Parts: sequence; C-alpha cells; structure tokens
Amino acid sequence: MTTLYFKLENQMLSLLNQEVIASGDSNTDKCVFDFSGDWEGYVKTAVFYQDKRNASYAVLNADDTCLVPAAAMASEGDMFVGVFGIHGNEILTSTVKAVYIAEGATSGVEIDIEPSDDIFLALIAQYQSIAERMAYHNQTADEIKELARIQNARLEELNAFDVLEMAAIVRGLQESITDHASRIGELEGSVFVLWDQEIKFAGKTLRLEDGRVTKDSLADFYFDTDSFADATEAEIDGETCNGYIHLTCAHVPAYPLRATIVVRRRGG
Repeated sequence: MTTLYFKLENQMLSLLNQEVIASGDSNTDKCVFDFSGDWEGYVKTAVFYQDKRNASYAVLNADDTCLVPAAAMASEGDMFVGVFGIHGNEILTSTVKAVYIAEGATSGVEIDIEPSDDIFLALIAQYQSIAERMAYHNQTADEIKELARIQNARLEELNAFDVLEMAAIVRGLQESITDHASRIGELEGSVFVLWDQEIKFAGKTLRLEDGRVTKDSLADFYFDTDSFADATEAEIDGETCNGYIHLTCAHVPAYPLRATIVVRRRGG
C-alpha cells in the first residue's frame, strides 16, 4: 500500500513525496491532503485521470483522505490529481499535479469505472442548480446557509464509490430541497411541487395535467437516481402550458421514469 501526501496552499497543489505506484493496483493506494485555511467549510472532492475524458472522483473523508480509484492508474504513465471544493454556490479548484504510475503486472487491463461517478456528477449539478434558484428567490442569507449546511453535512458523510449510500443520500437531499422550495412557494404564492411523478412516454410526447401550471411558468425536473441516466439519454424537454406541462423526448425510454418537478409561476 502506498500513501501520497499532498499540500494545498490556497489553490496550489504540491506533492510532498514520490512513492512507487504500480499500474493495476486497486483499493490499496491512498491520498492524504493538507489544506490551508482557504478550504475551511468546503466539501472536497479529489479528481484523478490519465485521460481527461475518463476522470474518476472520490469525495474526501472527514480526515481529508481517500483511496486512489483503480481506473485512474490502470496503465503505466502520468496520473493527474486535482481537488475541487463546494461551499454553498461557490466552487474552489486546485492546480493539477502529475504522479508517475510504474508498469505493473496487470498494466493495460481494462478496469470499469464505478457507476457512482455519474450519480455523483448529477448530484453536483443539482447542488449548483438549487443554490442558484435559492439566490433567485432572494432568500435571506441565513436560509441559504442553512440549506447549504444540510447539504454539506450529507456530502461529508459520503463515500463516492458506495452506490447504495449515494442513492439514499441523493433521495434525502431531493426531499430537503423540494420541501424547502415548497415552503418558499407557500410564502410567495409562486412555487409548488409535483412530487414523485411517473414519466411514461407512449410516443415521443407526454402531457402532465395540473391546473396550477400556466404558460408563463418555469419547471425544473429532478429525476431520481434510477432514472437519471435514462432521462439524459432520452433528451427530455418540457414546456409549460395553461393547465399542463408538455414533455417531448428524442428517444423513448424503455421504462417509466420518476421525477420530482418544481414549478415556479412568474409574477405569481
């Protein structure tokens, strides 16, 4: 087992030691990060890749450590390491550092990337979308900070490669987000939530009926973890009309999808 020690001063990432890592290792090599005060309060994620198009991610543990994903050191050559952090609607990124991977006995063997990568990236995208929407609604700083605190606490407990735990945390996060949006709507009279909707296309169009929807409304769709990949592939688009939401897709999903829909009525 090899341990790599990194130090971050503001956004500059430095490698403090150079140990031998052989290609083909899996669940044995570890990274330890030492952060400057700039990173306090951020949920930190390490990024690893030999090919930028196939990056792997690992959310750091509470002690700022993680295992090196096997997919990022499958072959001999440079492996690149970086870190990014999320705090509220802020993102802090580091520089990238190269670590040489020596040729091992299983060098070049294809290693599957864990499916949780896609789920994790979906969570990050949703996290940013919610932060932006909360700011749009001009909520107080305390309300936004409280929502961020809840999200950060859940992310800090997360192992990026534990798919079952990831799914449970995403569902809980979605419930907190939609509940918060619903309460905002009750105060403003402009937002309501369509909970756990079945999205089942017979053809390439679908009509979701709800008398509260108007043609000037805006609808945000949050597909659950079982539906996200199929929804992305289907290229689903939604248009609000008086009394319903009109959905179209480029490719009809093979199975029904499920989504929670947050509808904002402009000027309501």
